[in-house]
Amino acid sequence: MLAAFKQGAIDGFALASPTSDLAVRDFQAAYLFDMAADPPPFFNDFLYVSVASTLRNIDERSGELTSYYRGLARALKTIRGQT
Repeated sequence: MLAAFKQGAIDGFALASPTSDLAVRDFQAAYLFDMAADPPPFFNDFLYVSVASTLRNIDERSGELTSYYRGLARALKTIRGQT
């Protein structure tokens, strides 16, 4: 998606972080809605990022899932600091 945007093959896209944040940071894109910084009022109760898994997966891989969540949180904080 980023390559197509950079090459001018597409004018925009709808994807969540980190792809959208990288496009803004690296390729002069702009947010239609910046849900992290200034969500429109009608999105006040809208969940920005969510992760879903089966109960079995949570039971069997809780350590890996915790690491994934921590990595995602760290990436979002890092990207936010660079935009």
